[in-house]
Amino acid sequence: MATYTKLDQIDLPAVSERYGLRDPQLEPLKGGAANSSFHVSSPSGDFTLTILDNHDIGSAQSLATYTQAVYRLGVPTTEVVPALDGALITTFDGRPVILKKWIQGEVRQPLPIPLLPEAGRILAQLHALAPESEGLGGAVRTGLGNGLA
Repeated sequence: MATYTKLDQIDLPAVSERYGLRDPQLEPLKGGAANSSFHVSSPSGDFTLTILDNHDIGSAQSLATYTQAVYRLGVPTTEVVPALDGALITTFDGRPVILKKWIQGEVRQPLPIPLLPEAGRILAQLHALAPESEGLGGAVRTGLGNGLA
């Protein structure tokens, strides 16, 4: 079981330094079942900082690479923001971290019936990706796509 990260456990100056963010403000996000996510607002833009509480470095790297690949292949998901050194993940307090571009929205559970056709269309688009597509590295076959949102 994951040990979730709380707002006061985040070294905001370290986040700022690794991603080149000026004057970031951090706010916890509602929802989520496996990781700890926070809204980061700064003059540089708005982002989602996700502490991957239930991942090791290898699975976090796979998730970040997969998320970036499906984004580039046109699936509507968020874009991973690399750290200043180009890494898709960093670590804080031994936990892997991903920074993603912010997508305005809300968690809707259960998903309202009128939104089901669009959700189905997006899932079909995801499942239609060829495993040999650039950046996927066979991840479609191994199921590493869990947790895109």
